Amino acid sequence: MQDMVNKSTNSQQFPKLSRKDQQAVKVLTEEGLLEPLVMSLKNSTEAQQSPNTTQASEIKSDPMKEDLIRRGFSPEEAEAWMQTN
Repeated sequence: MQDMVNKSTNSQQFPKLSRKDQQAVKVLTEEGLLEPLVMSLKNSTEAQQSPNTTQASEIKSDPMKEDLIRRGFSPEEAEAWMQTN
């Protein structure tokens, strides 16, 4: 009976995860490994985004180009558009 309650609770907590993924989350949580994994992934993602942020700020030094990029142009497209207009 308790096992059935646990399955129901897990399904409610993570409704979009497959049963296999729910079991993996449960095992990682019980072993105390989920939080360190999430933190490691977060730190890794932030480290990858930092260089991109620097490049974006360098690209956006021209207000006209910055506006074009915000409108969906790639930096190269914005540069080409500015040269033709």
